[in-house]
Amino acid sequence: MLMAFFSSATWESWGLSSQPVIPDRMPILLDDDLIFEDSAGPRVTTVINRWAQELPANGCPAPNSRETYVRVVRDGTLFLADRGIQLFSSRNELRHGLSTYAVHRACGPLKERFAASTWNQHMSILSLFYGWAEGEELTTAVPFTYKQAVTAYGDQVRPQSVNLSKRGMPKPHVTMGSVRDGASRGARWSLSGLALGHSWDRGCASP
Repeated sequence: MLMAFFSSATWESWGLSSQPVIPDRMPILLDDDLIFEDSAGPRVTTVINRWAQELPANGCPAPNSRETYVRVVRDGTLFLADRGIQLFSSRNELRHGLSTYAVHRACGPLKERFAASTWNQHMSILSLFYGWAEGEELTTAVPFTYKQAVTAYGDQVRPQSVNLSKRGMPKPHVTMGSVRDGASRGARWSLSGLALGHSWDRGCASP
């Protein structure tokens, strides 16, 4: 599956009555035979290209972001296709394919592995694509399972859907890489009841 980038630089010579509404640098996927539709109808590449063309109107106007989105869906599509699973297959097949993909990206060859943050980004993009396809009535099956959660920020409490395919991320916390001699002594004194810079606490016996 090839990827090209659209340019309208010479559109006047194409015999069109007006300039195409495809944004410049829009990624376009092509099958090796350069055919977008056959006897079975529009190919998967055509569907992905249609989704890509609507990305700027759906909160993704940056060219680099559009390229990332399309590459993510393309890579997922190729992985499924190599295992005999179509992009709009049954939910059961898609779930099995997603499970295999998760193992591949977590435990497969080193060059194929994703960090948790990268995997989560890919799952977010694929979820957006399948949500769009479902809204366009192109499919009724999606590979993801969601649970309802509640987020709170100040006085605002909002329900939120959580994609269960995402990996858990470590929460920020303070770590101690090394302890200097003075800090080490201070920690030992504090634990034994010594108030730093003062006398021994009243409840502790002097050594």
